[in-house]
Amino acid sequence: MSYADWSAVMNVNVNGVFLMSQSAGRAMIRQRKGSIINISSMSGLIVNTPQCQSAYNASKAAVIGLTKSLASEWAPHGIRVNAIAPGYMKTELTRPFFEGGGDMIDRWMSMTPMGRPGTPDELGGIAVYLASDASSFATGSVFTIDGGYTAW
Repeated sequence: MSYADWSAVMNVNVNGVFLMSQSAGRAMIRQRKGSIINISSMSGLIVNTPQCQSAYNASKAAVIGLTKSLASEWAPHGIRVNAIAPGYMKTELTRPFFEGGGDMIDRWMSMTPMGRPGTPDELGGIAVYLASDASSFATGSVFTIDGGYTAW
C-alpha cells in the first residue's frame, strides 16, 4: 500500500469523523447536551480475513479510540459519544458484490452465525436509541451489529 492510499483512507475515515465531531461538539458544548454517533466497523475490533485491509482496519480502530476519548472529555458538558460498528452490510454499493457471490462472500457468511449480510435498515434501531434519552447513561460504547461475526 502506498502512503498516498493510506492517507486517503485515514483522511476520510478518521479525519472526517474528527472534523464532524469537532463541529458538532462546539454546538453541543454551548447547549450543554448532545449525542454524537460515530460509525466505525467491526473491522476496528478484529482483523478481517481473507482480504488485506490494514489501513481500513486501523482507521476504524482509530474511530473507536476517538469515540472513547471524546466521550470521556465531553461527558462533563452533557455530551454522549458512542460508535456503531457494523459488520458486513449489503448496501447499494456492495449489493453487486454480495449478489455475485464467490469464495470470499461464502467465507464471510460461513463466519457469520446469522449466515447473511446485514442491511442498512438494521442499523436504524441502534441509531434511534443512541440519539434518544433512552441511552442517557451510554457513552464511550461501541455497539457491534454484525450478525454474530465477532462472537466467534
